[in-house]
Amino acid sequence: MNSPMLLNATFFFVFALLANRLPSTRALNVMDIDGNPLKSGLAYYILRVNTGSGGGATLGTGQIGNVTCSIEVVQSAESSSTGLPV
Repeated sequence: MNSPMLLNATFFFVFALLANRLPSTRALNVMDIDGNPLKSGLAYYILRVNTGSGGGATLGTGQIGNVTCSIEVVQSAESSSTGLPV
């Protein structure tokens, strides 16, 4: 085998060995707090890890300077609120 063919064969062999270790484009599951994959049709809520400083995610309006923002996702001020399901 001449040198270029040996180099090509070596490259192909190394690539074939490492190909299954390359990052994949397949989708990863989104998990709930218990580590189970989310299921369509069920209600899930976004809550803070720390309790006592606001509730879950809900819709509201905000203000930046003199500009009032349209509806956006905000944290509920009520600690007992679970917010809206996503």
